[in-house]
This record gives sequence, C-alpha cells and structure tokens, in this order.
Amino acid sequence: GSSRWPHRDFKAPTTIQQRHWGPRPCPRELASSQNVAYTFRSPDARKRPGQCALFAQRCAPPLPPRHRHRHLLTAVTFPLPILPRSLTLCQSRTPTIDQLRQCGVHLTNFYAAPTCAPSRSQMLAGRYGFRVGVYDGRDTTSNGLPVNFTLLPEVLRVHGYKPHFVGKYHVGSRTPQQSPTGRGFLTAFGMYGCCGDHFTHMIRNGKRLDLFAATRSNTGNQTRITPAFGYEGIYSTALFTNKAVRIIQRHPPNKPLYLLLAYQAAHAPIQAPNDALARNAHIADKTRRTFSSMLTALDDGIARVVQALQESGLWPNTLLVLHSDNGASPRNGNNFPLRGGKFGWYEGGVKVDAVLAGPLVHPIRGRTWSGLAHITDLYPTLAVGVAGAPSAMVMHETGPVAPDGKNLWDAILTDSASPRQEIAFNVINKYNVLACNDTIMYNCGAALRSQQWKLLAGYPGDSRVIPVPPRQFSLQSSQTVHPDGCDLTTGENCPCYRSYCLYDVEADPSESRDLSESRPEKLAELIARMEELSTESAQATRICPHTEEGAADNKRQHKVGWAAGADLPWSDTVKVWLNDLEAPTC
Repeated sequence: GSSRWPHRDFKAPTTIQQRHWGPRPCPRELASSQNVAYTFRSPDARKRPGQCALFAQRCAPPLPPRHRHRHLLTAVTFPLPILPRSLTLCQSRTPTIDQLRQCGVHLTNFYAAPTCAPSRSQMLAGRYGFRVGVYDGRDTTSNGLPVNFTLLPEVLRVHGYKPHFVGKYHVGSRTPQQSPTGRGFLTAFGMYGCCGDHFTHMIRNGKRLDLFAATRSNTGNQTRITPAFGYEGIYSTALFTNKAVRIIQRHPPNKPLYLLLAYQAAHAPIQAPNDALARNAHIADKTRRTFSSMLTALDDGIARVVQALQESGLWPNTLLVLHSDNGASPRNGNNFPLRGGKFGWYEGGVKVDAVLAGPLVHPIRGRTWSGLAHITDLYPTLAVGVAGAPSAMVMHETGPVAPDGKNLWDAILTDSASPRQEIAFNVINKYNVLACNDTIMYNCGAALRSQQWKLLAGYPGDSRVIPVPPRQFSLQSSQTVHPDGCDLTTGENCPCYRSYCLYDVEADPSESRDLSESRPEKLAELIARMEELSTESAQATRICPHTEEGAADNKRQHKVGWAAGADLPWSDTVKVWLNDLEAPTC
C-alpha cells in the first residue's frame, strides 16, 4: 500500500500470503501467476528498493451509488506498466495501477495498433484504421479523422454525457471541426501531436508550442481554440492530472461524466521530474531509471485522479479503463517474452495491457479475462454496454460503415467467451503494400488474427525477442539494415519478406515457430480472408502526405503554426473520406 492511497474501496494488505525476496528482474514463474499480486510492496520494501513481495489483496465492497448514472474515465498510456510486461518489472513502482488491477479485471488478450495515432483513431471511431484512412501518424497529422464518422464522445454526449478531453489527442486537427471540441468533447486541454517536450511543451526544436485549450459552445456550432501558453516547467503528467482533477471536482454528480485522459507518458522524449527520479535512484541504468520514473509519475497522477473521483462522490458509479495504445518501444521498453515492439505487427507491438477498474466491476474483481479484445471494442462496450446507448443507433447511424468493435460488456461481466473471433490489424491495398518501398520503413504489409491463428503478410518489423533487462541499442542501425539484421533492399534476414508467416499465438506467444509450411490449409484460409478484407469496397480513402496536395497542406499548416507560435487548426476545408476509388495512390 501507499500513504498516497486513501481510497475507500481498497484495504491495505494485512497479512503476507507469500514472500519472496529475489534478484531483479523478478522470477517469471512467479510473475506469470494469475492468483497473486506480484508488485505490491511490504512496508520494509521501501528500505530495500528494487525487491518485491507477494501479498494477499482484499478489496472492500464499494459504497452505495448516489445516482444511477455511470461515469466513464478512460486513461490511455504508453505503455501500461503491468506485469509480466512492465518495462522494468519489479524496479518500476506503480502501487496505484497494481491495486487497480488487483481490484479490477485484467484483459489479458487485448490488442491495439502498433503506433499511437492509429490506435487512438480506432478507439474513438470504433473502426479499423483502414476503414477511416488512418494507416500511420502522417494521416492524422495532415488530415484527421473523417467527419462522416460519429466518434465516441459525440455518441455519449447525445446520450446525456458531459465529455471532456485532457492530454495527447493525436488524431488530427486540420480544421476546428476535426479538433476534440469539434468531435463531441465539451472542453479539451492538451497537445495535438505526439512528441513535445514534457516540461516546455514545445516542438520543432523548441520553436513552436504544442499545447492548446478549447471549449465548445452550448449550441455546438462553434468551438474556441487558443494556444495554452504559461505552463512551461510543469511536467506533462502532472499538468494533465491537474486539469483532469479540476474537471472532476467541478462536475455535478447527477450528470454522467466521460473523461478521456490520454497521458503523454511514457512516450518520448524520455524525461521525468526530479522527485520521481529520486524514488528510482536504485536503478543503475540511466535510461531505464528515467523511464521507470515516468511510470512512477504516471502512477502518482492516476492516484490523484481516483482520489478526486472519491472525494467528489463520483467514484461509486465510475468505470475506470486503463489501457496502452501500442507495445513498448525497443529503444527503452521491453515486451518479453513477446517478439518485437512498437512499430511492428508482432505480438510485442500490438498486444497491450488493459484493465477495467472501479466499483462497477466490483462483483468480478481480481479476475483476468482472456477473451479476444481489440481497441475498437471500447466504442460499443462503453457506449452501449456501460452507458446504455441504443445498439441500433451506434451500429447503424454513426458512419458509412458499421463499427468493427464488439460490445464486450456482458461477456466480461459473466466471464464468458468473447463475441470477437477475428482482428484485422491492417490490409493490403493501394495505400498499404506488401513489399517495403522505403528502406527505413518500420514494417510492411499487414496482419490478421483469427481465433488462435495469426497471419503476417510482409515484413512485420523488428523480429527480436529481447530478454530482460533490455539492452540499449538504436532503432535504426544503418540506412538499410534494421536492428534485427533485416536488409529491406534485398530481403535478407527479413521474416515474411514479400510473403506470409503463420503462427499459433496461443501455443506460441513469442511467434517462434512459423507454421506456414506445415499448415498450408490454414495459411490458404487466412490469405483468402485477408484478400477479402483488402478489396476496394472495404477501404476508406487515404490522403497521402507525399502528393502535391499533401505538400500544399503542409505549407499552410506551417504558416499558421509559425504565425501563432503554436500548433492550431490550419484549414477551413474538411476532406470527407468515403470510399473514393479515384483517390491517388501513395
């Protein structure tokens, strides 16, 4: 437990169920157990930093709700530090997240996209990236999510919720209509991009601010967006936590709240506040110490948010969703025993941690749910399953194609099988080719999971399984050769290069045994399904950044940004993407 954790639905562990003092990292046979909490610290663990104990965890019953409304808070992180895939394992101190996990439901088979922007786009739209034309971050930087799709906050707002956004948006801001307050949020505070300095909040070598504040008019017809100057020196995690706490404190308990808190942590640049660094002084490696300190600061922020929910009277009716938007980067993180990491289609890049916590899941607390789940599932699960929005409206009136997400709420509550049997991570089409056409591409091609089977089409990215602790290395070892030895100019040492690989990821989670030759019938079945998904009629248009039109857009964006000293919406022209078969190829 921690003195920072006064929340009433948790009780500090009172007896030691099993104690093990071991070397760092913790033994994997213990860390993999589903029946014990492995990162809780005993009181004397503070005096012996870096060592772990196993404790029994008892969750007190929740307080009776004051109102019937269900409040929703989604906290997005990169990556979520939950065993057995925490970057630094027992070296990371995240007692709040650990307790939420132990008193919640851990989704152990949850998938996202391999990078930030596609994941956040899919979460908000409830559709695969290729449905909405978002294949990578460039698509949201120059354009944004198509306005002919109704995003999750707008669905919840129509259903009576008060939606607010804080943090890293990263799904486009071409026009005010495509900024957060143009897509359903009543207020927004945060950053449009991915990678601003955590303290100065500046980008482009410190020459432009990436921090904004926005409000939506009562009629919803206008949105006011201004640069958020004056916050230099406040660490991003603390700043976003402060804003989230203020929203919670001011929110009336009799009105349903939806708060999307998208932390920048622990995304690059790798920076941490001094107080968190001091608490991780036991970690010798400087990069790992800083990264772990980012997680410590993140844990502090989530603790403050939960405390604010309790003190405001919202907590008894709250569902808190914690999840990552991609796997850990091989530069600083570790996904062992999974292969690969951020930017790639291997499990290490797309299989992420997710937790449902709070009194709404108290009857099933302390459980793991292994049903297949995808980040698009949050759309109908939260809107229909938790908030009670009409299923017909969500599935048929929110865009030109129905959501790909599945409502998992009943399956999770009853610990039954997932309604999802397939995940289409990406497809092969004129916007996304099987063969790498750029020697510095992180990956090529696409991926598909069907039940326990996973098809990789084309080079899926860094193919290493990196042991714990991770070694330091550069993501790009040369202009043409990747860190795993893959030479994209020749295909040498490139797994699945311009071909297909097949894995049984339930029996072989590290994707070490390619079954494409021994299971030709299953390979043919999944290739046929990939081809079906890849047909022209299934795709949304992609506006490519390298076209003449894309270059003109970039000029306008920079002109507005330099004039304001900050990143802001820079166009009045909304591009509606709706299966435009005449669009240029990339």
